[in-house]
Amino acid sequence: MSEAAICAELAGKPAGLSAKEIGKAIGEATPVLMEQLLLMVAAGTLKQRTVGRDQVFSLAKRQRPPAPEPAAVQEETAEVAPEVAPLPSASPRTPISGTLTLNLADDIITTGFQTVDQLQRFATALKEVTA
Repeated sequence: MSEAAICAELAGKPAGLSAKEIGKAIGEATPVLMEQLLLMVAAGTLKQRTVGRDQVFSLAKRQRPPAPEPAAVQEETAEVAPEVAPLPSASPRTPISGTLTLNLADDIITTGFQTVDQLQRFATALKEVTA
């Protein structure tokens, strides 16, 4: 009996299945299966709830891992940014969505922006950090 077989059986069942139903589907005895299901609940792979007299198991919702924190720029390897000039003839709220990718001390930093104002604020903050 494997966790993969249990997860595969529960994948198409958002309401979940009882231990007996899972056992029939994967061909495993309920007492042996119940031990594995409880271990998976403890590990956070499955969630368990009571419906009537049955214990129903379903896949736990996976949360995305937290975004990694931006790496600190080392002073001795940081390059000084060139002078940032304002964009000509553009209102601060002019939509110009895009992305900006920087290579700082062998760390790639990518940021998105939607307006000229957001891009200029990022450029100003970058200038202050590297000054």
